[in-house]
Amino acid sequence: MFADRLDAEARGKFLELVYKLASCDGGYGEEEQEIIDSYRNELSVHEIPDTGSIHELADYFGEKENPVKKIVLFEICGIILSDHNVGENEQAAFDYVKEALALDEQVTEEIVSVANDFKIIRDRIADIVFS
Repeated sequence: MFADRLDAEARGKFLELVYKLASCDGGYGEEEQEIIDSYRNELSVHEIPDTGSIHELADYFGEKENPVKKIVLFEICGIILSDHNVGENEQAAFDYVKEALALDEQVTEEIVSVANDFKIIRDRIADIVFS
């Protein structure tokens, strides 16, 4: 949704981060695959890079300006919530990313809340349109 505002290097690292977050719990579901495919198209990144661990990628984004950090946090909330199942590994990785981004706690809570709201609305729209 907003990831296309990232520069070329950050786009590749972002795609790598969401892929690794989605698969850190032992695999990823259809919803996560659809989101990753959508990001690949949106960001014009055909191959998912493999440049570092989730922690290294989170630290990379932790060095960026706040608008980039906010985009990353919002977008990764979407991938985490997409399959309605946040496993222990996924939660731990997400918590590390939030810590590495080091955004103000209130801002972080607002972004997570809005991402949850967006997920609910997107699911309602899909139910109405596709049923």
